[in-house]
Amino acid sequence: VELVDLFPTLSAAAGLETPEGLHGTSLLPILREPDSQVKQSALSIHGSGTSMRTANWTYTRYKDGSEELYDMKNDPGQFTNRARVKNSEQALAIQRRAFDKRLRAAGLKPTKIR
Repeated sequence: VELVDLFPTLSAAAGLETPEGLHGTSLLPILREPDSQVKQSALSIHGSGTSMRTANWTYTRYKDGSEELYDMKNDPGQFTNRARVKNSEQALAIQRRAFDKRLRAAGLKPTKIR
């Protein structure tokens, strides 16, 4: 869930049409059927960087280019940064590509990785 989803959700709940060009998505389907899914990921932008959360992963890229990757299924407490684990290269590459694609879709420019 992202803040940009609030307006489309409230518009749909009120029976109003959502203006074209919004980045948000109505979450009304989730309110009606909690097991449904309307998005694959959610972005969070904070002072030091940007994070993307999916059902299985949390990936963060900081402004200085450093990264964090957490396996939310096996490490929900986020104790092991998989971006620094040798056998996680494939998962890290997949999340990097998904993150960059998601940023571009939101009209944002990805920062470089150091």
